[in-house]
Amino acid sequence: MKLSSKFDNICSKAHMKLKFDIQNDDLIYFYKFSEWYSPEKEDFRFKQKLNFGFISFFLPFTTLLFSDQNFNLLFFIGLGFFAIGFFLAKPFMLLRIKKAIKKTVNGNKYHDFIGETKIEFNDDHIQWFDQNSEGKVSINEIDRILSGQYGYYIYLCNLSALIVPKRVFKKEPDLQEFEAWIIRTRSNSSSIKPYHHFE
Repeated sequence: MKLSSKFDNICSKAHMKLKFDIQNDDLIYFYKFSEWYSPEKEDFRFKQKLNFGFISFFLPFTTLLFSDQNFNLLFFIGLGFFAIGFFLAKPFMLLRIKKAIKKTVNGNKYHDFIGETKIEFNDDHIQWFDQNSEGKVSINEIDRILSGQYGYYIYLCNLSALIVPKRVFKKEPDLQEFEAWIIRTRSNSSSIKPYHHFE
């Protein structure tokens, strides 16, 4: 049986079904989200901002150490540099992460994840099909469902997730239906961690 007809037969009883292409950018957005925006990275984000802040704080001391500048003046200049470093940490780290991820995703290792994907969403399970595999999981096997700027990520474990790009929802009612499924699934599942939205 062909993939499309098999999917259509199963999905005739599904609450919702989506068909879309996973693109390189979708993988980049997902990994960027997982490396910076996800709840598990909250401590990492704060520590990176502090590191940038403290490095920036000491810059005036290293450049003006042997000058005639007053220590108190250097301290207040350092506080200003700390604030600049603290707030510049995020764009700097995101740029660094994006470059590393882009290099990885463009490698042959991740080509199998790119292409047509079909997912059906039921009250008790999710089933998906792509060009290389198919799978089915109970909603009680879902670890968490998170939302980023560009997509929804249904984590099956800490490092694996089904990617649903936000661009696939052309109409507002379709998006509302999907988010209603998320709320319903979160309420009915015994395993899903709290739903979060991160930009």
